[in-house]
Amino acid sequence: MQFVKNIENHLDLLQEMGKAGVPDSFIKEYQEEELLELSRKICRTDAKGVISAMDKQALGYLVHDQGFLAWLVRLLVEGVCEPARAGRLLIDAGDDVLSEGHSYEEIASILSDRKIKTKKSYVYLKYFSAGSLNEAQKEYLMYGLEALDICTELTAADLDEDERRLLMEPAVSSAFLCRRIAERDFWKRLLQPAYRALLNDLSIYAGAGVCLEEIQAEELWQHTEEIQAGLDQVLPKIPAHEIGKFLTLWLDNEALAYDLGRLKRLLPDSSSSMAEGSPDEESNGREKSFTQNRVSYLNFLYGDQLGGVDLGELSESQKALLVYGITHKKKHFLAMVKEHFEDFTYLRPYHLLLDADTYVRYLNVNTLNPRNLKESGSLLALPDKTKQYLTRDQYTFEELKLFADMKSRYVQLYHLLSCPKSDDRLRVIREAVRRECLPERMEEETMARLGEMLSQKPLSKWLSEDMGHIKNLSYRQAAHLLSVWDRAARFIPGIQTGHQADFLLHNLEALKNLPDFQAVTEQMLEIDHTWMELNEMLQIGEEFLRKNREGVKQFLYDGGSEIFYAFLSGMDEKEWEKARRLCVAEIAGRFRELKYYKNDLEREIALRISGDVQKHWMENMEAKKGDFRLWEEDRLLPVMQIGEVLGHTCLSYQSGIYKKCLLSCFDANKKVVFVSVGGRLVFRAMVRLTKGAFSRVPGGGQSLQFADLIQEDMEDGVRNRREYLTLFLERPYFKGISDEKVQEAVKLTVRMLRKKAEQMGAELVLSDSYKGFALEEMQLIRAKYYMYISASKNGKQYLDSLGGMAGVQNEGSYEEGYFLLREAFVNPKTGET
Repeated sequence: MQFVKNIENHLDLLQEMGKAGVPDSFIKEYQEEELLELSRKICRTDAKGVISAMDKQALGYLVHDQGFLAWLVRLLVEGVCEPARAGRLLIDAGDDVLSEGHSYEEIASILSDRKIKTKKSYVYLKYFSAGSLNEAQKEYLMYGLEALDICTELTAADLDEDERRLLMEPAVSSAFLCRRIAERDFWKRLLQPAYRALLNDLSIYAGAGVCLEEIQAEELWQHTEEIQAGLDQVLPKIPAHEIGKFLTLWLDNEALAYDLGRLKRLLPDSSSSMAEGSPDEESNGREKSFTQNRVSYLNFLYGDQLGGVDLGELSESQKALLVYGITHKKKHFLAMVKEHFEDFTYLRPYHLLLDADTYVRYLNVNTLNPRNLKESGSLLALPDKTKQYLTRDQYTFEELKLFADMKSRYVQLYHLLSCPKSDDRLRVIREAVRRECLPERMEEETMARLGEMLSQKPLSKWLSEDMGHIKNLSYRQAAHLLSVWDRAARFIPGIQTGHQADFLLHNLEALKNLPDFQAVTEQMLEIDHTWMELNEMLQIGEEFLRKNREGVKQFLYDGGSEIFYAFLSGMDEKEWEKARRLCVAEIAGRFRELKYYKNDLEREIALRISGDVQKHWMENMEAKKGDFRLWEEDRLLPVMQIGEVLGHTCLSYQSGIYKKCLLSCFDANKKVVFVSVGGRLVFRAMVRLTKGAFSRVPGGGQSLQFADLIQEDMEDGVRNRREYLTLFLERPYFKGISDEKVQEAVKLTVRMLRKKAEQMGAELVLSDSYKGFALEEMQLIRAKYYMYISASKNGKQYLDSLGGMAGVQNEGSYEEGYFLLREAFVNPKTGET
């Protein structure tokens, strides 16, 4: 029966709660007796409408403080506040029974007071309602409570009564102390009247956005009276509208008592500064501008070393450097900046001198001269990758200038040099950088050995004194040899070419038991692992290799195995047979026969060519003028390297994106022109023997279409339809050469090829890329011309000046474009006399 009774009671409760608008879920949270009593009270007072407007959490408060129900109804009926505002008070009250601890009038007074924020009404009721605060105090208190919430994990309950009163202080209620009030001990200090008064004054005058830091707060605590006295003397001397800026700068400098002591002497009395006819107008202007920024403040404070220059428009990084100079007494530097201020203002945050690491860690700015300052405007800040190698305390400007323009691996090498004089180290590294002697990657131990060798003498001396007998040895190869000198030195006397040096370097481990390079040559084919791997691809027969052993050795000496193995890596197997035929011809000493085989030239350009013309084309021209040397090149291995010799290009045999087109360079109608200056390669360009016309010639690549008879009548039929034997110079590639020498190289090349074209009865035509090289004096003009795309034995070719890669489908067609041609060729009448 009791079970049935319980069910009936439960149903009665749910019915009463429903009438009152109390949520069913409360049954799980509160005692049934309390819920029944609350529900009946709501119904008796007809408060269901009030209840429905309340937050569920606020309604839960009424379960344990049912005496507040009548007050709540009265508050809302009388319009004292909104339901949400009253509800927030109840939620924040928690277990506190408001109806027993406070009067209705007290609560109504708080809830009706709009100065008291809704979220702070309970805190105000509990801790401050008895204090009869005025309007200003209430406003400060609200901001103070807000600061407590935002800036700390403390609550008003964590503070004692005296500390809670501090929440109404201007310093606490502003952002001025937002970083300090989280410290529990700081509240004890705030109870000290003089300290509190000083902080209040500073918070009012410093303005919004100023936050007191720990070091500033500590000095203010340690020297409260001295600082207060100093401010009392200094502030009257500063215009009222400048006081906020002054206090911000003064606090930021973190030398509060010291600065005030200097300012008392530097700033004149307000009465004297305002006197009529003040003789020192310059000084007066200086005093007025010292609050512009931190630089102007420090400059005024510490001797006015930058007097007379406008410090108001500086960037943050420029200010930071000048602040460093002033605070670290860099008088020579500051004097130079004053004298050459325009050069200083040109500096940008990304420049070397404005990088804080440069002037703080690496460079004594007092050592700079005006030329250094001007040069700094073109030097970028050192990247972090470079900085990791800067292990010394100080560097000269010349060293940092060099570091700013060199790759990090050269900076690493510089720090491995043991030359006692910096001038000697700079001489060595400048040469290494200029000659690009370091590969992209080098092991640290190998780099250290190279540093030891270059500390003995520069790379050029090693080349001339110890490796001068090795022909075509590059600086990079020489540096590589020096890095393994302990293992390579015994082989050096026997090496004759740069390619032999490469062979040595690639196979050094396999040669460790051999006494000299003569022994290497005898076992070369068995030693060169690259050759073995290459021949697995090429499948050149043993009988051929036996008969041509000397040819194979020369091929390996010249770097052929490394070049072709790198070329074929990643290529389709169908390319292997082309490479095999080229390599076999080279090894057998018959490469020219393969390149100019029978009538290949005529077939490639689809034009009958006389024997004399073919002879002149096959003869490689050479010319010299001063340090310049020009020559045509058609040999296998030099041409294979055209995508690497002047830097990596798309035709690089190693990783060029169009390296599959590289073998087309061995068509009969293609050569390369090289130019060197002082023995160093600086220029290359492809030369193609082809044909051209002044109008599109019917043929391959042309779709059939109706003729344009009117256009045909307008054309000079014979001339425009004629095909001309054309010697075409493709776009140039340069490296390590001045603009003046580029012009000279181009003109020398054009003169040499023009002579060749005359011998062949051909017209020299230049790529449109040459239009910027002032060739007008050579009677070359820009005109439309149709260039024939010749057939290629490779099936794919790269045409620099005609849109890039061309395939079989493009062969036999004419490509329209603008080129540089002889003026008399374009306009024959101009040549008539």
